[in-house]
Amino acid sequence: MKKVVFEKLLIKNFLSVGDKPVAISFRPGLHGITGINKDQLDRRNGVGKSTIPDALHFALFGTTIRELKKEFILNNITGKTCEVSLSLVLLTGSRPINTK
Repeated sequence: MKKVVFEKLLIKNFLSVGDKPVAISFRPGLHGITGINKDQLDRRNGVGKSTIPDALHFALFGTTIRELKKEFILNNITGKTCEVSLSLVLLTGSRPINTK
């Protein structure tokens, strides 16, 4: 049996993530996604929570979950090249295969 273990997701200039990279390290257990709206501290909308699963899907399949056209995935404020990378380990039996 094969098992895929996600290790780290790196996002830069992708959708709502700007020049400062967002790195997410996956550990065993449940992960919750929260955010801080720096313009309106009492609100959680529009802070990039959906960008994380979109970036994960993009790293795996080359498309976003919301099926956005590729010209719309680039952060429109920075206008720079986006980067999405995913480090994972493929376990086959008892031997891990690194795919970084």
